[in-house]
Amino acid sequence: MITKELDDLRKCCVYANDFHLEMILLPYIKENLSETKFVILTENNLEETVKILLKRINLDENYKNEILNINWKNDTEKKIDYIKKFLNNNEKITIVIKGSLNYLDEILNIISNFNKNNININVIECYSVDELNETDINLDNCEVLNTKKI
Repeated sequence: MITKELDDLRKCCVYANDFHLEMILLPYIKENLSETKFVILTENNLEETVKILLKRINLDENYKNEILNINWKNDTEKKIDYIKKFLNNNEKITIVIKGSLNYLDEILNIISNFNKNNININVIECYSVDELNETDINLDNCEVLNTKKI
């Protein structure tokens, strides 16, 4: 019963800056790389900050390369098509959404429109600490990802 309840929780992440977000996401991504495809939907390009971070951490080169091969750029339209392709192939996919509250709402709407009953999608909603302080977003029904050792 506990597992079912955890599965029903939204996955969320609260971050202070891009490096902090990446430090939270990297252990989760590393742990799940073999089970799911990852798509990072972001308003700003995270490619350079991920490269810097991966150079500074102690992680097997194979994992570093796999993580770098995830597209960390901000090409949303191309990635939406990529997601549809995976869903058509019944592949499991994890979508990380990072941006303003408007961007998150827009992307969540798009995903819900073409993902009516698909259980192969896992979404991680990423919220800036600054935006959370300015809004009344309730994270009580979220499984909040935290920084972990890689």
